[in-house]
Amino acid sequence: MLRIMQLESSHVRILEPLLLEYEYKPYRHYFTGSDRSQLNRYFLKKVGSLISDERAENLVATRNGKIIGLISWAESLWDSRQLRIKMARVNQLMVQEYIPNASVIKELLFAVIEKCKVRNIKYLFHRLDADDLLTLEILENAEFQLQDVIVNFSFNLGASRISPFRHSPIVVNPYRTKDLSSLREIAGTSFIYDRFHSDPRINKERASQLHAAWISNACRGLADVVLVAKLNKKVVGFVSCKIDKLTKKYLPVNFGTIDLIAVDKDVRGEGIGEALLRKAMDWFSGKVDMIEVGTQVRNYPALRLYQKLGFRIVSANFSLRKWFG
Repeated sequence: MLRIMQLESSHVRILEPLLLEYEYKPYRHYFTGSDRSQLNRYFLKKVGSLISDERAENLVATRNGKIIGLISWAESLWDSRQLRIKMARVNQLMVQEYIPNASVIKELLFAVIEKCKVRNIKYLFHRLDADDLLTLEILENAEFQLQDVIVNFSFNLGASRISPFRHSPIVVNPYRTKDLSSLREIAGTSFIYDRFHSDPRINKERASQLHAAWISNACRGLADVVLVAKLNKKVVGFVSCKIDKLTKKYLPVNFGTIDLIAVDKDVRGEGIGEALLRKAMDWFSGKVDMIEVGTQVRNYPALRLYQKLGFRIVSANFSLRKWFG
């Protein structure tokens, strides 16, 4: 008999058989051989941190006393404040014995949906691996709607040479406090393809303000570095970079992420995005082995830029949401 219950212990070891079997682990594309022990160790640590977060709520599915499924979700407090909508997010959804257990995915998902209704949550979000077509079908049957598709690129710093960008009028340096107002203005007018701007039920001005607040947080420590482009001494763009410190501890390959990149709308097409990206690649050099960056499938200028500089597509994600009421 299938039972859905609260995970009482945050100790990841009781979930280990489930987590080791899970197919769609992050960074799995780089570990294609038979030995995935280091990737498994990384994933155990990552999920352990996720479910032990005080904001997370974790439900498990059990059958005959064995854990065969997990869903971890939490209210999205920051997004809710920015958009003035009570929001939540499914951070992890997985089952064992994948295809036979479609019903387990449904039961876990519907348990969270019922909790959202009780708490008057209006918006529930989940981002899943694009290879996970079964979960995609279940989400769509539960009235989740696709909002965007993220295409993920990577650049191997060890196997590729970074050629310098020879465009002297563009100067790229680390963020300084006096740059912040200009960065907020650029962020507030640059991100038009994201899931919030794509959603007709979300106020576009508030979605833009969210990105302005995001770059503010990046400058205040959310990112490891924010690089700022200037043209004729005017701020015209930025890129924020983060290092996945967990990979440095648990994986033989270290990863960095380009989190945000934007260019002033009045000077696009002048090579500023390329200058920012090359400078970010240079900053990562010697710190990580691989750089990852994701962008919406409709953001054609970004797709062309990453491919031009030698990034290769490694994966994709679907972003879906469900509205209540």
